[in-house]
Amino acid sequence: MSTLTSADGTLIDYDRHGRGPAVVFIGGATQYRALDPDTTLAARRLADAGHTAVVYDRRGRGRSGDTPPWSLDREVEDLAALIEAVGGAATLYSSSSGAALALAAATAGLGVNALALYEPPFFAGVDHTDHLAALRSLLAQGRHDDALRYDLTAVIGVPEQVVDGMAQSPTWPAMVAVAPTLVYDLAAVNEINLDPDWRARWAGVTVPTVVFSGDQTFPGMPEAADAVAEAIPSARRRVLPGQGHGPTAEVMASVLLEFPRPAQGPDTPSPAATPVYRARGCRRRSGSTRVRSFEAALITSSSTSRERSRSWIVRSMRSRSLTSSVTRRGVAISDGPPSESRMQGSNCPILVLFRPAANSSWIRITRSTAVSG
Repeated sequence: MSTLTSADGTLIDYDRHGRGPAVVFIGGATQYRALDPDTTLAARRLADAGHTAVVYDRRGRGRSGDTPPWSLDREVEDLAALIEAVGGAATLYSSSSGAALALAAATAGLGVNALALYEPPFFAGVDHTDHLAALRSLLAQGRHDDALRYDLTAVIGVPEQVVDGMAQSPTWPAMVAVAPTLVYDLAAVNEINLDPDWRARWAGVTVPTVVFSGDQTFPGMPEAADAVAEAIPSARRRVLPGQGHGPTAEVMASVLLEFPRPAQGPDTPSPAATPVYRARGCRRRSGSTRVRSFEAALITSSSTSRERSRSWIVRSMRSRSLTSSVTRRGVAISDGPPSESRMQGSNCPILVLFRPAANSSWIRITRSTAVSG
């Protein structure tokens, strides 16, 4: 297991399997690793096929922390940190209400290569405002068991006798433990339901997208998938035979392996061939962020008669991955098109800059203490 710190300081716990083009799995309501062995099995199958697969506990679940107040933007920041941890780009696979997060990430411009949305539970015009109020009331009273039962029966429509049977399962306490996060997913779903223009909402989603459903799922889910696919310009629909609301690990992995592998840049070295330099003892402040160390992976190196230039990828526990060019004149930092690059640190050839979030100030770290290894 690994951990990272999101932009608001929340600890996110995740498992990383394999090496190759990345896939990040996003769970739906109450879904996390302790309750969901199938997703981990699917991740391992992808790893065996030459992918990096990430399975994580969304905030408020399992081993991950939670920092109030919740918002979907904070969960997008969690996902941004995970994507950066695996190289800056990933395919996102979402289960059920996790689609709200996957689509928000793609709309926000994160490094999303493709989307695989399994049965997004969005129904235009269906208002869950009263359900959200009831859930919040039960949770405020500490009645987490009742809140889970209410969600299953009143919101999802599971018969009470079936829920009574579920409550006898050894996994029930683990579901009750994450009952406070029910309002997170339902709030995200409700916002989409009440948005009158899904086409405008997702107009910026241009990556390849497949919206899946199973032919053995709950009533209404195929129609919901149809509506989502119709609203996303780059989407297509696919029905998986023999699958219910949660596909098997084998099917999950197989459909993801059908996505085109992202092209690898000609200058991208294999991880084993990448020298790593670690700066030690560096401490600088920017707002509330204290930077203790960073890693810089050398990507290319060239020299001319006038100056030497080196390109680096700079990473920190609290930073985005940025591409920079270290030259005699300073450091050019770019996290967008070349026209958005900026020059910093005149006459300082051993300067590296990064920022912990897109809207934060740049942090300056000298490389004078850097050593190989």
